[in-house]
Amino acid sequence: MATQFWMIRAGEGGYLVEDFERTGHVAIGWREAGDFTPIQTLGQMRERLAQAYPDEKPGWLGNAAAMCFKFRKRIRPGDRVVTYDPQRREYLIGTMEATTSSSPD
Repeated sequence: MATQFWMIRAGEGGYLVEDFERTGHVAIGWREAGDFTPIQTLGQMRERLAQAYPDEKPGWLGNAAAMCFKFRKRIRPGDRVVTYDPQRREYLIGTMEATTSSSPD
């Protein structure tokens, strides 16, 4: 099986790239949606996001749900992750060791 690569953006304009590099972690936003651990289907993800963001349009919800669901259920240990540092004009590449869910506050 071929190695899977995933682009994980480090926030708008790459403002979190130093945190990604320093901690060795990648992450996504949508904090208001809470813990995605119990989510098992794309429909559940869409429902969770619709509850957390009731003013968003259906197109936004569908796109956000697809991105969150991939992060939650499709990225696996051994997959490669890539992010871009616009300041240094470099791509940072890592390997997923495990997926966890936490909500740092």
